[in-house]
Amino acid sequence: MATNVADDQLEHLIMCAVCLETLKSPKMLYCGHTFCKICLTSIVAKSRKRDVLCCPECRAEHKVPLQGIDGFPDNRTAAAFVELYAAKTPGGLPNAGMHCLECGRTTQTHKCDHCGKSVCNDCLEFHASQLLHETKRLADIFKKEVDVVSRRFYETKEAYTQQLKKSCDEAQTMVKEFTERGIEALKAVQDEWIKEIALAYETESESFGAKEEELEIKIVQILSQLDAASNPSSDTKPDIGSLLELNKECRKRIGQIGDLKEYVNSETRSTSGDSKFKSNPRRVEFQHVKAETFTKNFKGLGKIKVSSPPDQSSKLNSDSSITYKSSRAAKCYDVLPDYFNRRQLLYFGKAGEEFGELLFPWGVAVNKDDEIIVADDENARVHFFSHDGQAARIFHASHDGSHNFKYISGLLVDDNNTVIVSEESSAKLHFYTAGGEVEKTVDLVNGEKPRGIAMDLAENLYIADIKNHCVLKYNSNGELLNTYGLKGSNVGQFIQPSFLALTPDEEKLIVSDTGNNRIQILSAKTGDFILSFGTKGKYDCEFDGPCGVVVDQAGNILVVDSNNNRIQVFNMQGQFVTEISLPWFLEPLDNPGGFRDLALLKDGKMVLTDHLNHRVIVL
Repeated sequence: MATNVADDQLEHLIMCAVCLETLKSPKMLYCGHTFCKICLTSIVAKSRKRDVLCCPECRAEHKVPLQGIDGFPDNRTAAAFVELYAAKTPGGLPNAGMHCLECGRTTQTHKCDHCGKSVCNDCLEFHASQLLHETKRLADIFKKEVDVVSRRFYETKEAYTQQLKKSCDEAQTMVKEFTERGIEALKAVQDEWIKEIALAYETESESFGAKEEELEIKIVQILSQLDAASNPSSDTKPDIGSLLELNKECRKRIGQIGDLKEYVNSETRSTSGDSKFKSNPRRVEFQHVKAETFTKNFKGLGKIKVSSPPDQSSKLNSDSSITYKSSRAAKCYDVLPDYFNRRQLLYFGKAGEEFGELLFPWGVAVNKDDEIIVADDENARVHFFSHDGQAARIFHASHDGSHNFKYISGLLVDDNNTVIVSEESSAKLHFYTAGGEVEKTVDLVNGEKPRGIAMDLAENLYIADIKNHCVLKYNSNGELLNTYGLKGSNVGQFIQPSFLALTPDEEKLIVSDTGNNRIQILSAKTGDFILSFGTKGKYDCEFDGPCGVVVDQAGNILVVDSNNNRIQVFNMQGQFVTEISLPWFLEPLDNPGGFRDLALLKDGKMVLTDHLNHRVIVL
């Protein structure tokens, strides 16, 4: 019994209004009232509406979560009051002892370090086994990821070594070619130098010959004049005056001979011990830099450089000569993609029914306002978010409640922001305005189970039918125009095709053939088979449950490889370009293999639905 007012109040707080006993595993309803987990389970079991729980105190109705009563939040404050009262009360609680907050039994309890609850030994062991199982699961996933990373690193190393060897061989070839061209150029210069030497020889020889002729002429002139002076005419008798003149003239001519001798001595040199003259001509020399300088300067004509490879995005289809007409297939892609640089991750949404929460989202689309639209399947609604993940608005199948969505998966937005939703359970396509008003509903005629949707400029609809294993083509009036494919594994056949996309020129239809783990490309007009690629596996150009598919601005095909937790990128010829690993383990207890659909924002960022983890990822 309580001993004071405070204890009376505490005893009232920890009493369940259903069983009138101390709370056992207290669960709090959304109205704020708290009851025993066992009591709430009993109420739901006896109710006609198993998915609705009426509060025993205020009679407010609450939708039972998917996890059942376990989905309601634990009232840890009430549980703490129970433990506090047990510690204060001699002999334990009025109903005897501590209560396990997991199973509700009255027994000795211990605090679980994993969840923080006070639980009995059996539940503690069960918690430990659950934690061990989860740890083993994560370890297996880690080993798988390590194997993939190791294999990818080995392949990258092999490719890198081959490319490095190739570039070194090319560099060696360039060095040899450059050197050979240099040698050829040097030989040409050598020929020019030799020609200059020969020209210098001829020029100097001719100059010396001219001097010889000049000398001979002067000698003849002097000898003639000297002879005239030394041999006067015999007709006249010479007198003293005449002889003095002749003597003077002879001396003058002899002086001229001396001058010529000095001239000759300036051009020649006497060698001692030899009476002959030895010519001393002008020198012809070859002036050049030192050998060390030549080597340095010649080496400076080139150098070996190690640089980063060119941008790998050049591997992507970016042929500027290709022009596409305006198409819904390309309306949101304003930026050429870059799949090789590190991306910043944004994710939003969590499991729940409230505004901004999601339950098993499927399809995703982006409208011309760059809003992200999600098919919130289990919550039976379409949820709008801004491009940065802020919840914007929602709408259900009908405002008056006359129809509720059930199993919605595919989404499409046209140029008028009309939202088209595929409902698998009713084989219908629902058309809504951006505000959620119903425009029309198209009933599919053959009991189809529609999933992915695409639309061309003529407003023809292409629908992936996972029940009949084919692709359906409808016009804007809801009339069936054609059926592409049938069940099977041959080319042009399908097993549960899930999503599809049109190429920007609307000539080709790309289908994610999920059951056959491949991608098929058909003629959009006739359905004729064009190309198929992929098989089951985890390596390049292999798939394990391919789902969403889009075509980017550069004409590349992006495929969500669901169970391999990645996006694979291919060119239009089906050749592998790259892969993008998807971050699935962001919160404790996250599950792999949940990625479903894919859309692109105007800036080229990718938007994916993570079906199993109830969220949307942007990267």
